[in-house]
Amino acid sequence: MPEQEVTLYIHIGMGKTGTSSIQNFLAGNHKVLWNLCSCLYPNMVMSDFLNGSFINHQKLFLADDIKSRKEKILTAVDFCRKHSRNKIIFSAEALFEDNDGPALAKELSEIPGVNLKIIVYIRRQDQWLESAWKEWGYKSNKYRDISHYIQQRDCNWLKALRRWEGAVGRARIIVRCYEKAQMPDGLIPDFFQTVGIDYNANKWRPQKDLFKGFKGDVMEVIFLNKRFCTGDSDTRLQGFFERNLDESFQKESFKSYSFLSPTEKISVLTRYESANQTIAREFLGRDDGVLFYEPWPEPNEPWEPYGGLTVEKVIPIFTQALCNMDDFYNNKNRPFRGQYSNKTAGSPTQERGVGIFGVLDAILHKCKLKK
Repeated sequence: MPEQEVTLYIHIGMGKTGTSSIQNFLAGNHKVLWNLCSCLYPNMVMSDFLNGSFINHQKLFLADDIKSRKEKILTAVDFCRKHSRNKIIFSAEALFEDNDGPALAKELSEIPGVNLKIIVYIRRQDQWLESAWKEWGYKSNKYRDISHYIQQRDCNWLKALRRWEGAVGRARIIVRCYEKAQMPDGLIPDFFQTVGIDYNANKWRPQKDLFKGFKGDVMEVIFLNKRFCTGDSDTRLQGFFERNLDESFQKESFKSYSFLSPTEKISVLTRYESANQTIAREFLGRDDGVLFYEPWPEPNEPWEPYGGLTVEKVIPIFTQALCNMDDFYNNKNRPFRGQYSNKTAGSPTQERGVGIFGVLDAILHKCKLKK
């Protein structure tokens, strides 16, 4: 008897196309996928692929040798067959430009009973560069500014697609455009439609949208502190602001960061126009060669470079961050409220907990007593 066919979806990114949000949603709903959608989103660090949630398969796909990666993937495929499930999804955003990724995909595509599909979301180059600069470029001392970053960064997505095409064939590659107009119902429903799952037919556990962008003032604060970053992937400062700033400091989804002028954007788009037209025709079957629907900017449309930080801009950022930290620690340590209180005039009162401000009050009070 032939083995049950399993469709193996490998989501290869690219980065800055909502990959973290997709992974977080899949991980948070892995039991719904398994029980109701005949689909496995495996936890590859556990012997039981369904034990606990697992967000990103990056380490698996960037392991030392192709053979070990292949063997681990096949154990998950066998697990699906054993339990009569017909879909499995892996997600690793760095695979799009990984040198070994296509070779591994080729070996997987040749396994009997495995229907391999490669999913990649691509983003318009000017918008991707702004987002990539925000995420990685500004942390590196290699780049003077975003203009220097653009000169060093090759954004010809066709080159990467050709490598994958050469390994597994064009028919196995599903190209989606990360653009609001081409995802009218949103990113997550678009992804589920791509893997053949009816998003509206199931009740999903809502997940927090990860790694939202910030407005210019917060980004400038992060940029000015780049000397504290240990590398391109150091997100500690970004994470601090994500935890402690509310939505008023966040950028709207799909809205430009405005790091680039209209003229710079047009220059970027012109450089990659021919490659984008080829992708549209060959991978999406669009005879008109239009890959991204959003109109190009006009050369003379209003635009002003970022004007820099002022005291009036900086203080609200750190004040809200401190207040939210104070609330968090007050709530976390509620059983110990009043720890720093005593009857000395001017000391912290019993109403003050052990939040950030409570600790600062206690320190200042001790300093006064020493005087």
